[in-house]
Amino acid sequence: MRYRKYLLPFSMVFVSLVSAGCASTVGRFYSGPEQPSGKITVIKNNSMIRDIMDRGVVISSVDGAKVGLSTYAIEVLPGPHTLGVQCSFRVDPTMLGGPFEPTTTNVRKSQLRQYPASFDVRVEAGHVYQPQVFLRPDQTCKVWLVDVTGR
Repeated sequence: MRYRKYLLPFSMVFVSLVSAGCASTVGRFYSGPEQPSGKITVIKNNSMIRDIMDRGVVISSVDGAKVGLSTYAIEVLPGPHTLGVQCSFRVDPTMLGGPFEPTTTNVRKSQLRQYPASFDVRVEAGHVYQPQVFLRPDQTCKVWLVDVTGR
């Protein structure tokens, strides 16, 4: 093959470009110059829900501004904010939409359901938060932030 000498360099460039496009990012959701870590708040985002149970919450917006799919951390100034989230749960249709339980649910027949929600929070400077979620029996989700500073 006369093009063989181009195959390796081309494949390296292709892999580099694909890897760069899939990189995780930190989203800065405040205006003005970059602030030191002690003056901002970091909210960890579950950018992809990977566990077998598919339970989780992904932050989709901050004060109305969209959060990218690859954003693993969100930086905001301290104070009140409104977070838009997407709650995900695997449910068993044979249990009338009950929550997925790994010991009793047939994973092959279960379905992933997503529930949009939003909630208001007040965050402090220098702190790191992680969203937590609970699926209520009425198929709505309750979301809150847990302070994980120092963990």
